Amino acid sequence: MALGFFKKGFFKKSNDNAEKNNLQQNMMDDVKPAEELNKPETEMEIYATQEDKENAIKKRLEIFANSPLKLLWNVYYNKSEEKFDPLEYVLKPIIETNTKLNEISESEEYISFDENQKDFLVFTKRIQSLCVKYLKEIISDSVEDDLDSFSKDIDIHEFESVLKEATDYSTYEEMKYACESKRKTSRNKPFDAQYVVYASKDRLHAWIMVIPPLNGGSEVSEDKVNNLLQENSVISGIDSKLISAICQKKKYLQIFEVARGVEVVHGKDGYVVDKFTRDNNINILEDEHGNLNYKELNNVKSVHVNDVICDVFYPVEGVDGKRIDGKIVTARQGKKPKIPQGRNTELTEDKSQLIALKDGELIFKDGAFLINELLTIENDVDNASGNINFAGDVLIKGDVREGFSVKAEGNITIMGTAEGADIVSASNVIIKHGMTGGGKGVIRASGNVKCIFLENCHVYAKGNIDVDQVMYSELSSGNSINVSGKKGSVTGGKLIAGKSIKANVIGAANNACLKTDIVLGCTPEMIKRQININHSLKEVSEKLFKLNQDINYIESNIDRMPKERLERLEPMKIQAKFMTAQKETLEKNLEEVTMQMEETAKACDLKCKTLNPIINLKVGESVHVLNKPLQECHLFMKENIAVLCSSSLAENIEF
Repeated sequence: MALGFFKKGFFKKSNDNAEKNNLQQNMMDDVKPAEELNKPETEMEIYATQEDKENAIKKRLEIFANSPLKLLWNVYYNKSEEKFDPLEYVLKPIIETNTKLNEISESEEYISFDENQKDFLVFTKRIQSLCVKYLKEIISDSVEDDLDSFSKDIDIHEFESVLKEATDYSTYEEMKYACESKRKTSRNKPFDAQYVVYASKDRLHAWIMVIPPLNGGSEVSEDKVNNLLQENSVISGIDSKLISAICQKKKYLQIFEVARGVEVVHGKDGYVVDKFTRDNNINILEDEHGNLNYKELNNVKSVHVNDVICDVFYPVEGVDGKRIDGKIVTARQGKKPKIPQGRNTELTEDKSQLIALKDGELIFKDGAFLINELLTIENDVDNASGNINFAGDVLIKGDVREGFSVKAEGNITIMGTAEGADIVSASNVIIKHGMTGGGKGVIRASGNVKCIFLENCHVYAKGNIDVDQVMYSELSSGNSINVSGKKGSVTGGKLIAGKSIKANVIGAANNACLKTDIVLGCTPEMIKRQININHSLKEVSEKLFKLNQDINYIESNIDRMPKERLERLEPMKIQAKFMTAQKETLEKNLEEVTMQMEETAKACDLKCKTLNPIINLKVGESVHVLNKPLQECHLFMKENIAVLCSSSLAENIEF
């Protein structure tokens, strides 16, 4: 081999390679020593930015500028049919890694990729040692040309720096002397193709690189490659087609992955995603103006039947892997999740969700969610507890302070007193003492209401209202109002009952100016509906009257009407027909409500020991004002006429 070829190969800098050389040089900037690249995993850095990760990857893949592999390629360059640069093998993983980093930033993915690059670095180091031996043969064979002439075309200092890295020689003169000596003793000695095989530490990858023969040495062969793989315990995942292509096409100085194992896929543990928090921390709500609402503390987690408490995700099974040495890598199987199933909860049929079996308070205790059907407030409902909104029954052992609310879909029991509060139940309300509403207190119940006293408050019940004393309050019952007990008195206010009212005393004996209203034979819903229909009917009737006036005016002066008003006549007539139909519907609805109230009134009655004026009596559509006191009173309906009987009356009052 002529020294001129060596010079041409080593110092060839074509335009085609200029851009690639610049990129390679940028990759080699700021490179750490090899010992720093082989730090154990425990010393691996935590990278703050993506750029830090990319730089670290470049260092893992680094092939130094003056490495024997690069020098060897430059020497061999013109002997290869394909202009392949081994450094391209380095550039490709860098590009792939950068793409991965842009898509997946999890540290686990990066570390796994990084470890494979460490393996590749070890492989390249093994290649370097073989390249040194190969270079010595090439350089020794090149001295038949004038080495002094060769030295004139190069920078000796630059060449010596490469020489030290690639060979055992320190200076150019030392190399020159050694080459001349070797030529005298051995000339054109055959040099067989050399193989470098490397298996990764995880035994999932095996790479090979073949150094080309010299001076008639044997070429690469499949048998040799397969034998080397077996010597390195590579027996599984071998790419036989690739090996054949390497040998047939004589792919020298290129790195190929000739075997790949099956990576183990470890199972994933199951887990639970809670729909409710497991702690009881107070969560104070803030409105749009930044004000904190200390009444809405949300410290009671209320659930309904079939509400989802948590989603359950079961483990994913692992898949065993197989190494290139044939060994099976057993996958770690995922662990089953601990399902927090407690009292009054159950799993769905597909076991994917934990749901509530009962309405009530959801609490987390001893590692499980459980539901209490009764919510117990040990003290008052105030700033400490906040407002109560619960799906089950509520027991309050103290009072309910003014301005707070208690809402429940079950029974509400208050052992103390309710002040100007809002008490709402989808069932019954029981107050051991009563309510002093101050004009603000409201009780609403879909069932019954029972307490000792009601003062300055509003009470609405679809069932019965049972109370001992009523003062200046409005009571509405869909069934009966019973004011009984030691006092059994009603002073002022208004009583509305669908069926009956019973009391000891109604009205104030010492205040003849105080009015008390009594309404029998209709429910609050009937009264509300009647009021709404009357309001709508009045509004529609007024509009229809004005509309008909306009229509009549246009028709009576049709010859003198401008075109614009005549064009409006037909739409006005259509609107009048629509409003007439609307009015007829409202009148029909009003008639139905009136008949319903009359029918209900037939079964109603009032019983009272004493009636003190002024009392406004209304039974169905019948009205009477009582201006004198009566004893032993009984009010009832007879043939659609209200009849008031009393021991104080010589004759019954009918109205």
